Amino acid sequence: MPEDAVPAACGWADCHCCGRSYPAVNMVRFHAHPDDALCVTCVAWLSERSRPIVRRLYPVWQLPARVRAARTRRCIPTDQPA
Repeated sequence: MPEDAVPAACGWADCHCCGRSYPAVNMVRFHAHPDDALCVTCVAWLSERSRPIVRRLYPVWQLPARVRAARTRRCIPTDQPA
């Protein structure tokens, strides 16, 4: 299904997780499954549930926030000559 054919024009959509109806423009859709949508409440719940798994699988998240920020800054290219 093309992205411009996403059923957002219908006005309301049911959350694939909780089943409640919300305005379609406020739903989070999956790229590969645009007919499936989640409300922001379910997305936030899934984010909280996935955090321990992400931390276990990606050890960089076990580093302190200031160390993660420093590592991220080093990876960003700058436009200024050295």
